[in-house]
Amino acid sequence: MGVLRNTTVDLSLHHQLRTMRNSIYWFTGLVFVAVVSRLIPHLDNLTALTAVSVFAGVQARNQKMLLLVPFFAMFLSDLVLNNIIYAEHTNGFLAISKSALFLYTPYLLLGLLSMWSLRKIKLTGVLGMGTVGALLFFAISNLGVWATGSMYPKSAAGLMLAYEAAIPFLRNELLGTLLYGTSLYGVYYTLRQKSVETA
Repeated sequence: MGVLRNTTVDLSLHHQLRTMRNSIYWFTGLVFVAVVSRLIPHLDNLTALTAVSVFAGVQARNQKMLLLVPFFAMFLSDLVLNNIIYAEHTNGFLAISKSALFLYTPYLLLGLLSMWSLRKIKLTGVLGMGTVGALLFFAISNLGVWATGSMYPKSAAGLMLAYEAAIPFLRNELLGTLLYGTSLYGVYYTLRQKSVETA
């Protein structure tokens, strides 16, 4: 009985360590993809953030730390964008902008929605939830533009103008979801198949 109990404990510990290792791989890989997609030349809003948030949310069923992937990706890329690439537009070091709440929140919500609604990674689920995420970002981020900026009147008409002006950015967000969602799924599917073959 003692040998059986020790074997069970060893297997459980091995499983926990493997799960933690896989989570670290997922966390690092997804953050890397999202950060790079924001730093390389791209059309406005055509990044991997929406697709990455969906993948992180689904995988967060096993490791809740993955829900922080969108935050770390946004924060790290914002550090570079605000203080290196667009440094001439900021007065000194800028860690988080005043509009960060409206930019970070949609992706964090998308991660939670993906964790609750998607039981496993499927291309249809990734693209479907990614579309929801793009609409969430459109609604919340442009509310922030209207609320914290001076470009539009603080009225219902001004808010509608902000949303109307942002429609091209929504198209890019949806296109980014399609491109990066499909690409990430392709990588995931390939790695999963290889894992099955070597099991």
